[in-house]
Amino acid sequence: MELENAPVGKLFRDRRDLPDEVRKVPFALESVQLEPADTRLLEASGALFRENDRYWIPEIYCHGLKFGVSGGGRPRVVPITKLIRDRDGA
Repeated sequence: MELENAPVGKLFRDRRDLPDEVRKVPFALESVQLEPADTRLLEASGALFRENDRYWIPEIYCHGLKFGVSGGGRPRVVPITKLIRDRDGA
């Protein structure tokens, strides 16, 4: 993603320096220091999506950014996929 989309790549690079305890999904935007414009860019790029008041990033990005899952374990891949489909009307 960094080479394909430079603005998204910069946002990702900036998040890599966050403390380990902050790099967990789901997260609040404030905890990962994202501005509304950054949020819109990441959502439009498919690198971020919202579930209620919490935000998620796809597993492949979690791995690259070294984000873990709050409470441990793996992200809820099937439920996340369903949320995206429901949101997009697919």
